[in-house]
Amino acid sequence: MKNMRSFLSSLLLLACILCGTSSAFAQGTNLGSIRGTVTDPNGAVVAGAQIQVTDLETKITTTVTTNTDGNYEAANLKFGTYSVMVSTGGFKTSLINDVVVRGSTVVRADAQLEVGTQTEEVTVQADAGVIQTETPTISSSIDNQQITQLPRESRDIYNFLYLNPNITQGATDDSFKFIGAQSYGASFSLDGQRANGGIFGGVTASQPSLEVIQELTVLSNSFSAEYGGIANIRVVTKRGGSEYHGSAFYNNRNSALAAWRLQDKNAKGIFTPTPALSAFPTPYFNLNEVGGSFSGPVPFARKKTFFLTSYERRWDYAPVTLRASDMPTSTILNGDFRGLAETTRPAVPAEVLSLLTPAELANNTFLTGTTRRFNVIPERLLNPIALSLVNTYYPQTGNAPFNPVNGRLIDFYQNIPGLITRDLFTGRIDHDFSDKDKFYAVYNYQKRNGVRALTANLPAFGLREQEGANHTLALSYTRVFSPTVVNEARGGFNTQNLYTHARQTTQEFLAGLGFNDQEIASYGSIVGPSLLDTFGQIAFTIGSFRGIASGARNADRSFDQSLITFGDTVTIITGQHTIKGGADFIRNQAIDDFVKNRNDPRGTIIYPNTFAGFARFLIGLPPSSVRYVFNVRPSMDVHNWETGFFIQDDWKLHPRLTLNLGLRYDLITPFVDKNDLMINFDPNATGNNGNKGRF
Repeated sequence: MKNMRSFLSSLLLLACILCGTSSAFAQGTNLGSIRGTVTDPNGAVVAGAQIQVTDLETKITTTVTTNTDGNYEAANLKFGTYSVMVSTGGFKTSLINDVVVRGSTVVRADAQLEVGTQTEEVTVQADAGVIQTETPTISSSIDNQQITQLPRESRDIYNFLYLNPNITQGATDDSFKFIGAQSYGASFSLDGQRANGGIFGGVTASQPSLEVIQELTVLSNSFSAEYGGIANIRVVTKRGGSEYHGSAFYNNRNSALAAWRLQDKNAKGIFTPTPALSAFPTPYFNLNEVGGSFSGPVPFARKKTFFLTSYERRWDYAPVTLRASDMPTSTILNGDFRGLAETTRPAVPAEVLSLLTPAELANNTFLTGTTRRFNVIPERLLNPIALSLVNTYYPQTGNAPFNPVNGRLIDFYQNIPGLITRDLFTGRIDHDFSDKDKFYAVYNYQKRNGVRALTANLPAFGLREQEGANHTLALSYTRVFSPTVVNEARGGFNTQNLYTHARQTTQEFLAGLGFNDQEIASYGSIVGPSLLDTFGQIAFTIGSFRGIASGARNADRSFDQSLITFGDTVTIITGQHTIKGGADFIRNQAIDDFVKNRNDPRGTIIYPNTFAGFARFLIGLPPSSVRYVFNVRPSMDVHNWETGFFIQDDWKLHPRLTLNLGLRYDLITPFVDKNDLMINFDPNATGNNGNKGRF
């Protein structure tokens, strides 16, 4: 697996058949184009005609001229509605209204001029006969008005993906399936900047506020060689216009007004009341969001520089529910087993039997056959550390009913309040150096903090804290070298940092149980001194009851993904050919503490899965076994490169027939692992059993 993997895919395409690849990273431009041919009343092409393409919202005009074959293209246009004005000497000015451009698409606006003077004007309303899809790309788009007015469950732009019949929900709420494939087979982008994760390829928290989104475009069926992957999800933000605009909103979604989910209805249907939970708990959540946006021209450069900015904050309240049937009744936590059936009470350990006084033998134990069992463990024998642990972390359930055979509560139920906050900021600057040089920069920041999952499997440990932040920067510079040559250079980065951890360190956990500094240092000398200051706790397996979990990989886990990109696309119009070519370069990197916390590196203390084991724990006798990671592994630290090249030609053979030719080459290198943690498979090696194939 040391060799670089690559694939080459090329297809000759006719009409709506296209070239593509199975790569998931290709970026391409997120801008559209208006393309057309200008002819005179006799059908002859008109060279040198002036074309003015005006955005009807921002009033920004792009000017091009027809070439010797009468063809023109206004490239790199944002989503919007445009007017196309065609003028040349000896002919009336032709105005085509309401030409709608979608991102990543090319539409036609052909004009047939009438003889007359330029002061005379002929207006044509755009319709299906005037505007035609010029490329084999099949896309679906929704604009800002639809985004803000359509019924929706939340203000997350990716919820609108389900409007596309080819997209369904994946295994979790934040994952998708595209024509059956998982979300890491798709390419997400924000204003042309890749928004996938740097290693697993899933979507990152880079989506901006709905207030600033101009368009959401999904390429899920077929698209040109410019784009790769099984699907492309492209989010485009608005451009600030020549006038000042603002918006403000407040949004609330709560369980009192929301319909029940199917899984909640099913759960209610099979619910059986218990002393701990006499009625089915009504699902509860309460989500509040507030924010706004503001855009317009920059005062000292009103005709050249435009800005857009937005901010919103979210409070997402929802409880974390713990329901268990293996929780011990509090009557036995201090060594009182009289509520249990006599045959299930723990046997007196051999190490303790000789320490009992005659009075304790008579009052605290009883004999069944040859086995002496505890009724109550004498208080003087109870270990203070063990008592501190059970009384601190196990719920005190009072007289709640329990099973006398196993000592477990009939049922245990508790809600723990959870809150996640999100801050979302987006800023955009557009600067027009001239009609031929345009630049934009978009920065999106999202911060997400809160608690929404149990630290361990007991409520006293509280909820695990998460601290996340995402930074996405998209840069684009467009240069019109001539009416027939346009170039767009783009670049940027996307970083996502996520840190999840328990609420106390191992040292704090031990100190809270009553261990002194010397004892804590002694423990650290075994498992590793550095682990004492990391978040998490020692795991305990205690009898047949619910033990204390370590928190596993998320007790103290950093997961950072980052990528940096650069790409370039050039468009050349020559004769009946519109040729587009370009390349994208992406460097992915990720650091993940997943392996560092495998197998409970802070240690697991195991007592037998019996009442006798529980009694040994309360007395402070040695466990049956312990385990820990002798050499804690470092973090996974990997990087790789992804490179894509493409060239395509839209060859207009006839006004009603276009031949689309495309070729794409993608090169994806394997991940380079800094700490040598990755496993490879050698199909030719012989294993110990004599079979071929070995890890």
